[in-house]
Amino acid sequence: MYISRRFPAALVQAVGSRNAELGPLCSSLTQTLGVMMPLMDLMNHSFNVTSGHALTDGNVAFRLGSSGVQRGAEIFYNYGSHKGNEKLMMAYGFSTHQNRQDTYGLELTAKVQDPQKTGGQGGSIVTHRLGTFHVRGQWHPEVLAGSAHQIPLSLWKAIR
Repeated sequence: MYISRRFPAALVQAVGSRNAELGPLCSSLTQTLGVMMPLMDLMNHSFNVTSGHALTDGNVAFRLGSSGVQRGAEIFYNYGSHKGNEKLMMAYGFSTHQNRQDTYGLELTAKVQDPQKTGGQGGSIVTHRLGTFHVRGQWHPEVLAGSAHQIPLSLWKAIR
């Protein structure tokens, strides 16, 4: 849970740098792990919200929505406008239904006859890894814009 619900380490390092005892601890522990931010990481995700965080004079500031949040309304945070479900799941522990940024990893291997291992006689089968190919959904923004194919050209070349 700790690794999946983290914010960047820089958010705590700025606060920790003002405390002689806490500073080195924050720096060494959070460089690779990131930090938990109670309450902030409980907000639901929405792609339709502009949100972010910034460091100003050693303080952490969060921006939630372009016009603020109305009293009594649910507060949403955008955990990443350009993250597919795999990245959202690994970084934050959730995925979204009909994520426009989603891609599907397809790992391909091929079994072929290797004449070098059998002295040219045939019969020896080896497995070659062709690679991992990321197939985009038809709703992916790059596909809709025409800047990327739904099925990557490298995949077509590999299966020919």
